[in-house]
Amino acid sequence: MTSDKPDREWVPTSFFLATGEDCATEIAFSPRQMMRNAALEYTSEITVYDPKSGRPCHRVRSKPVGLQDCFRTSSTALQPHLPPAVELFYCEAFNTADAGPVDANVAMPSNLHYFSKSGKLQGDLGSNYIYGAPRKAFKGNLYYDHFPLGRGFPGMALKVFLMNPYVRPSAFRIYFTSRARRNRLVSDGQVAGKAVEVVEFDIPVSKGRDSGLAVVVAAELKLNVVYGTLIKASGVMCGLDHGHPFLMQVLSH
Repeated sequence: MTSDKPDREWVPTSFFLATGEDCATEIAFSPRQMMRNAALEYTSEITVYDPKSGRPCHRVRSKPVGLQDCFRTSSTALQPHLPPAVELFYCEAFNTADAGPVDANVAMPSNLHYFSKSGKLQGDLGSNYIYGAPRKAFKGNLYYDHFPLGRGFPGMALKVFLMNPYVRPSAFRIYFTSRARRNRLVSDGQVAGKAVEVVEFDIPVSKGRDSGLAVVVAAELKLNVVYGTLIKASGVMCGLDHGHPFLMQVLSH
C-alpha cells in the first residue's frame, strides 16, 4: 500500500519580533535564497505568539509569490493586532513551496532586520532552524549552545535572547567558560513555552591561561539562542549573532 504523503515536508523556523516605540523589526522572505525552481509558487506565513498564553495571537499569510519575488512585512504592520505593552514576541515563519522538499533542506528561513532609535537593538539575522526531539541522549539530559568571546572586552555587555520553540517551559543556565575550563554560573531561570527570555550581563576581560572565553547555555530543551553585544556606556548594540548548538546534539534529531 502506497501513501500520497511526501517523504519530506516543509517545517517552520523561529525568530523574535521586537516592537514598540523604540524598536522595530522588518521581515522578508525571498524564495531564491534557497530555491532554484521558477515553476513553483511560494508562500510565507508569519505566526506571532502571545507570551502569556503561549498561543498564537496573530497570523499573516502572503499571497503566492514567484521565485524572483519577495514577501515583506514588519512589526509596524503587525503591532495593531498584538497584545499591548509587549516589546518582544516569539514568532515562527512557515515558508513553503507548492511541492515538497527534494532534499534535506526542509526549512526556508526569513530574513530579519532589527533597528531602534536608541541603538540598543540593531542587526540582521536569518530565522532559526527548529531542531526536533532527539532519538538519542548524549552526555545527559541537557542541550548546549555556545558563543565565543575571545579574551573579552572592557566596557562591554552581552544580551542573550533565549527563544523556546516548544509548548512546555524549559529551565536554563548560562555559564562563562574558558580554555582553563573554569566554569562560572552567570544566570539561571526558565523560559516559557513559545516565548522569549532576555538575560543581560557584563563581559569580563580574561588573561593568560583564562583566555579563550565563551558563553555556554545549558537548557532542558533545544532553545534557539541569539547573542547581542553592547557597549555599556551608551547601551548601543554593536553585534547580533546566532549561537552555535553542539553539533552532535543537533544531528541527533
